[in-house]
Amino acid sequence: MLRLELSAKQVLLMLCVINFLNFFDRGLIPGAPIEFQAFVQSAHNVSSSHVSVYIGLLQTSFIGSLSIFVCVFGYLSRTQRPFFLTALGLSVWLLALVCCALAKPLNSFYVLLVGRLVSGIGEASFQATAPAFIDAFAPPTKRTLWLGAFFALVAVGEAVGFSVSALLAASVGWDVGYYLTAILALPLVHACYHFVPHELNKPTLSPECAPNEDALLPSATTSYWRTTWQVLCNPIFATATLGWAAYAFTIGGLSTFAPALFIGLGVLDVSVASIAMGGIVVVSSLTGALLGGYLLDRSCRDHEDDRHFRLRKASLQMLGSMSLGVALLFLSMCALDGPPIVVLALILLGLMCVLMSQAPLTTVVLLSVKWSQRSYAVGLNTLLMHLLGDVPAVVILGALKDRWAPHCGSVVDINGSDVLDPNCHLDATGLRATLAFAYGWLLWAVLFWGATYYLARARTTSTDVEIDGDMMTMPQTPTLRPIVLLNGIRKAVSVMVLKRIQPKLDKQIGAYQSGFRPGRSTADVVWSHKWRIARIRQYEEQFSILGIDFSRAFDTIDRAKLLAVLRGFLDDDEVRLVRMLLTTTTLRLRIDGKSHSPFAADRDAWKESTELVIMGLTRGHKRRRATTEEHDAPPRRRLRSHGPASE
Repeated sequence: MLRLELSAKQVLLMLCVINFLNFFDRGLIPGAPIEFQAFVQSAHNVSSSHVSVYIGLLQTSFIGSLSIFVCVFGYLSRTQRPFFLTALGLSVWLLALVCCALAKPLNSFYVLLVGRLVSGIGEASFQATAPAFIDAFAPPTKRTLWLGAFFALVAVGEAVGFSVSALLAASVGWDVGYYLTAILALPLVHACYHFVPHELNKPTLSPECAPNEDALLPSATTSYWRTTWQVLCNPIFATATLGWAAYAFTIGGLSTFAPALFIGLGVLDVSVASIAMGGIVVVSSLTGALLGGYLLDRSCRDHEDDRHFRLRKASLQMLGSMSLGVALLFLSMCALDGPPIVVLALILLGLMCVLMSQAPLTTVVLLSVKWSQRSYAVGLNTLLMHLLGDVPAVVILGALKDRWAPHCGSVVDINGSDVLDPNCHLDATGLRATLAFAYGWLLWAVLFWGATYYLARARTTSTDVEIDGDMMTMPQTPTLRPIVLLNGIRKAVSVMVLKRIQPKLDKQIGAYQSGFRPGRSTADVVWSHKWRIARIRQYEEQFSILGIDFSRAFDTIDRAKLLAVLRGFLDDDEVRLVRMLLTTTTLRLRIDGKSHSPFAADRDAWKESTELVIMGLTRGHKRRRATTEEHDAPPRRRLRSHGPASE
């Protein structure tokens, strides 16, 4: 029986649709505030003066469970298949949606509360694993654009959920919105269970899943708290996350209080304030997220697989866009006394620049940690963003607004409707101060992301290694060189020639040479040296071990002398092939009488060939030793035959 399997692009589209539905769900309660308030008052017997607390509890419970369990699922993705975790979490989310819908016929506030609480748990599995998957499997030239599209659907999903909820609540009931979301999500959950192929669904600790630099590191699973400590101690992750929390503080606070602030300052009329601010947020989110992803992909063109280059460019872009956004937002404050259209245009441009940092920030978080820690780092970043950002923002900005603008609350007019206090104009200075505080908090993001960029630049001149599970940064020294990709044809020809002369080379290199040659592991080398040291101490023999940087060692070898040595045991054709590949010239292959495209040879070809380096140094060492032995008075005693010969 044929099994349907999705391609990588189809899986990416599926993730974007799931993200849209997640935020569609989040927009259902804000979209029908009157109907939900009436339900809470009726089901929980709450007065209208206290109902906002319970509405806030519904949203807070969701954010709290999401923030905690996104870390749990991120950690589990190290050893479990990510789409199994996603399908499991989304199945829980479906049940939670049904629970929320059943709260209305059951007339139970607690059923709705449990539904929102469990919704956060279910959604966490998806939010933890999706960004890492997009960065890993999206086309390299468009991976950040895909991340931008993923984040752009946040605003679109909430806006559509807001509108649909208002329509459904006014017609058939707000519970239908939850049923509708569950029905739309059901086939996507089934696809996560059954249609994602194995090669796209590997745990991050899987050796074949990790890139080359992480595949060389130990793959042992560390504890949850040890992993948390490792990620938190990563300076790039820490500074990027603190800046992200500052961003969330301002955006979260403005999403709640911006309409009231701009109504009080006379920028917007009460009848259009919510619509105008909602439109600004949606447009700035869409354009900012997509533009941020596109610009980062463009700046990383031809360096898509260069981790350090992408890290540096992403940190620079989020610093630049945030700095420009803060400048535009403060400029909008200077224009508050001018035409409202100018103020709103500056706010739109400022928020667009600020929101351009979403995809680059996620890229920085993903690239700052080990491959196996990527999903967990996203989860921990989300937790700290909510804990230090949007959760306290509403409380702090609300308290500051009440303190600095006490006359800008709501009063009941003669018709019994809630309206803005007519004396609010007396507190214009306080409203400006509140708005300036919200904008000014973004300066923390500029500060922390400046540090992120500095650290990212420093990392490009260092090497990260892991020792006993702890990441350490080793500064580069003159003996370390970047890996340079060779011409494909030249590399293939060099390998073929080296394979051809390999048996003859092996005969010229003594068994005592324990350099990293085929079939010799690191443990083999270490124990061989330990054995030799013990024997040398026992018999008091002279002994030396030479460690080699093969790239630099090859630079010290005269090519002409190396060819002279090779002529002693290679035939003329083999020497000619080696000579051509060791000189800077242009070559062309002819196979079956057909000439192929020319390619450039290089005098540095085979620079990483341990056999050629060892052979050259061995010959030089033997000549030097022979010369030295002629002048040494005491003859050196060789080791007995029960051990390998030592030089």
